Amino acid sequence: MSSYFNDNRLINDSKSGIRSTPLILVVILSFIFVFLAQILGGIILGLLFFYTKTPFRQENIIGSNYVMILTTSLSILICFLWIYLYEKRNPISLGFHRSGFGSNYIFGFLLGLLLMSIEAVFLCITNNAEISKGNFAFYNFLSFLVVILSWIIQGASEEILIRGFALQAIIAKYNVPVGVIVSSLIFAALHIFNPGISLLAFINLILFGVIAALLALYTESLWASCALHSAWNFAEGNIYGFLVSGTHASGNTLAFINYKANNLINGGLFGPEGGLADTLISIITIMVLITLMKKKNSSIASNLS
Repeated sequence: MSSYFNDNRLINDSKSGIRSTPLILVVILSFIFVFLAQILGGIILGLLFFYTKTPFRQENIIGSNYVMILTTSLSILICFLWIYLYEKRNPISLGFHRSGFGSNYIFGFLLGLLLMSIEAVFLCITNNAEISKGNFAFYNFLSFLVVILSWIIQGASEEILIRGFALQAIIAKYNVPVGVIVSSLIFAALHIFNPGISLLAFINLILFGVIAALLALYTESLWASCALHSAWNFAEGNIYGFLVSGTHASGNTLAFINYKANNLINGGLFGPEGGLADTLISIITIMVLITLMKKKNSSIASNLS
């Protein structure tokens, strides 16, 4: 697939700056950016509460999602500043070219919904979970928009950090396989302190990282992987009522899929991302994406010949 990677816009853009970030710094900064965003977000929220007396409690749907919007937006901003000030390249080069935006975003969003839906159905038909009617009646239309927006920004923030900054920086220094594997390891490590984490959950997070990286490389942008991540989390937490990487999603859900018993297949206290069902679906998805990339490469090669 060398011809495909040689002419891949996402890879070429990774080398468009004056300098790229060294591997060890990529690893360190991935954690620092997230931590710094949390600290700055906490300071801003503290000042807002002090001057306006506006509560931002986790049990409050609007307040909780506003917190996520703020902190993940700050993470994006910090990452953009590093790309612009240190690597000396336009943040658009992270994978945000205008061309293909609509089709790639819709494709990624539908893929995220599809994969989580397959997982939900699989758990129910194998008798590892049971479904019941949820309550999707949000307090008002604004609260619904806030929930959607919070997942859109949250998904984008992790993709910008990992499949944008980290993946590109590692590819620029080494090669595509190293970039995909190491960036996926960083992604999994960022969730190491989540409630209910296990070895299988860590492996599944790596597999999700590989899926998102391959999707970014296949579409040569971050639009699809951002949408995939956002739709996956939204469907997981607010459509099916699962735990999202060990945490409860804010807001109501369309359905409640409850575990009859926590086990190795359904992921237990980490949610479906911690189970073997997720492992199977992720491996199949990776195989499909690799096949699509090979077909696209063959098409490019035939056009060049």
